[in-house]
Amino acid sequence: MLQILFRDDYLAAVHKPPGLLVHRTGLDAGETRFTLLETMREFAAEQLQERGAADAVAQAHADYYWTLIEPWDINAPTWLADIERELDNLRAALRWYLSRPEQLEAAMRLGYRLARFWYWRDWLSEGRWWLDQLIAKSTGMASALRADVLTAAALQATVQGDSVRALALHDENLKLCAQLNLGRQRANSLNALATLYARKGDLPRAIGYLEESLTLARQIQNPDALCNACYMLAGILVDAGCDRERALLLYEECLCVARAHQRPIVESMTLAALGHLALFTGDLARATELLPQALAMQQAMNASMALGWTHVYLGVLALLQGDSDRAAHYFLQSLEAAPQGGAQYVIPFTLEGLAGVCNLRQQPAQGAQLLGAAEALRASLENPRAPIEVGFYTTIRTGIQTQLEPSALQCAWQRGRQLTTAQAIAEARLAMHS
Repeated sequence: MLQILFRDDYLAAVHKPPGLLVHRTGLDAGETRFTLLETMREFAAEQLQERGAADAVAQAHADYYWTLIEPWDINAPTWLADIERELDNLRAALRWYLSRPEQLEAAMRLGYRLARFWYWRDWLSEGRWWLDQLIAKSTGMASALRADVLTAAALQATVQGDSVRALALHDENLKLCAQLNLGRQRANSLNALATLYARKGDLPRAIGYLEESLTLARQIQNPDALCNACYMLAGILVDAGCDRERALLLYEECLCVARAHQRPIVESMTLAALGHLALFTGDLARATELLPQALAMQQAMNASMALGWTHVYLGVLALLQGDSDRAAHYFLQSLEAAPQGGAQYVIPFTLEGLAGVCNLRQQPAQGAQLLGAAEALRASLENPRAPIEVGFYTTIRTGIQTQLEPSALQCAWQRGRQLTTAQAIAEARLAMHS
């Protein structure tokens, strides 16, 4: 297949030998594309403008790329990679649609589809910027599409720790769902609300929203809403340390539905969650079976948001098996993705895991500093430790305490509390290589 690639960053993308006006690039999929020198692109744009054809070309370009990706299955394992390959063109299309009031619905459709890409690739700052543009321009619109965009924006705000914005979006969305009798959108909004309150540690309220969502999802027989509700409710029951038998049944139901309807991201996350449950209930053999499966699926999809958590669970597994080097590897892999956008909630857990590595390596001062940094970050994110994970944390903290004098422990702890997130990550990496 031969295509012209329209990009905003031609010169940054590839090196072009001097004198060439057009540069050929090969893609992994076997396609050949061509890019122009920036000066040539600007000249061509000026010529189109002078001839009154700029709008028609931009419209044709936007429509082509929407038509191209609309039939793509978002549950296909290659979907994230396919979107990323076309991302510059899709940004240009979305920018064009947003610039034309009569194209607002097209902008909403494209933006909502890309919202899932931004979430799973953990590019939430970009995603939120685009979604905020869509929400602002569609004020007063009463439609299922606006409800979908509101839910996507609220979830991304939640994951980035902006609970005030998320709650405002959910409030508007639930009113819209009630007005239009939107079952799927209401279920999704309730799931996202539960995520917000679970992160704050208000598990009873989160469970209440999820019970309502689960009932609604079963009524409307929507597989995505059902998977989300089962997965979220099971996770909260596990974290709270209550009714693990029901949590296991919910996870198994989610896994069956995800496989029956070919939802690979959900399937991989459920495998990871089952591995998490096995870890903290002492079934290391089961965790050893499940977590690598989840990791392989997520790596194949390049699902950064999910990978951060699965790497942490594998780090915990290695730590419980006494393998500090392998544990350090997995924890550091988690930190590679976490600072990009929305996965910052995994960072405190990762820092605590790395403190566990320091404990095994008899580096108590570094470990105490990481625990202090993790505590401060949890407080800033309003993200208390899950009850099921308290025993793991206590073992690490006790081990470090036994290796340090109280004054030295307190000094290292307070030093860690004063670090920024970036500084804490840098210190963690330094400790692992010292």
